[in-house]
Amino acid sequence: REMVVPVFRGEKIVSILGVGNKETPYTEHDIDVVQRLANLAWEIFIRKQAEEALSKSEERFRSMFREHDAIMLIIDPLDGKIIDANKAANRFYGYTGEQFEKLSIQDINTLPAEEVATYREKAKRKEMTRFEFNHRLSTGSCKAVEVHVSPIEINNQTLLFSIVHDISQRNELIEAQKRSAQMAA
Repeated sequence: REMVVPVFRGEKIVSILGVGNKETPYTEHDIDVVQRLANLAWEIFIRKQAEEALSKSEERFRSMFREHDAIMLIIDPLDGKIIDANKAANRFYGYTGEQFEKLSIQDINTLPAEEVATYREKAKRKEMTRFEFNHRLSTGSCKAVEVHVSPIEINNQTLLFSIVHDISQRNELIEAQKRSAQMAA
């Protein structure tokens, strides 16, 4: 004896489940139980596929984040803790990943902590997305930076995704042009 039940999604059969070798004939109850089992198995299969796709997507994002040449930080807007920093940030600031885990944005931004907290709140509310700051490197020296910030949701928590550009050379060139223009005048 054998029994095969289809799994429908809409009007389409997406799978079938078969059972066999029952000593007595299959009943309507048996069919109902196998149908439920088939539907449950299909839902588990779909959920596993979604989990695998999500995992691959997360891995792609993590790889893009880690390996990109742009300096990137992920910051908690509530306390300023640096949640993550990519390799470019490690090179630019001179901190290892483990050192970054112990830092907050106040440790590298030269503004007073209250002012940095105000800017984080504005970024979280999307009132401001571009900032210019001076950031302190691990050596103690400072660099002028332009920061582009977007709030993102990760695990039901709003975090700030920051892309940092070193603009210290640009600022030096602008100042040199101004001095040159003043001397020519």
